Amino acid sequence: MSGCDDDGALLVAAVTEFYRCENARDWEGVSARVSPNIVSETYPTGERVSGKAGYLRAVADMYRGRTETFEVLSISADARVSTVHAELVIGGKLSVNVFELRDGLIVREREYLGLGYGGVRLPTF
Repeated sequence: MSGCDDDGALLVAAVTEFYRCENARDWEGVSARVSPNIVSETYPTGERVSGKAGYLRAVADMYRGRTETFEVLSISADARVSTVHAELVIGGKLSVNVFELRDGLIVREREYLGLGYGGVRLPTF
């Protein structure tokens, strides 16, 4: 593996561990993997959260009373720009997350809601 491949593997490993903590509802583990200045945006809703405390509150609130976990369908990294892309499914709903990392911490998350969210339906052929 080249250095760039190694960097990509480290980025994927960091996000994979973040997801493991999120599925386990391990909020301390999630906290350890995000920057104090994290910015999270959700599309197309336009929701935006800044800062670790607000982010952790929003994630915990999202899971309150829920037991289901999500599955990572695909995950890849672009080490040139320290970015990880992941496709997820939970309860039949699909989304794509894009993470930017610095020094092993998530500094930005963009979540794109897809099939199953907000009336998005499978196309009929």
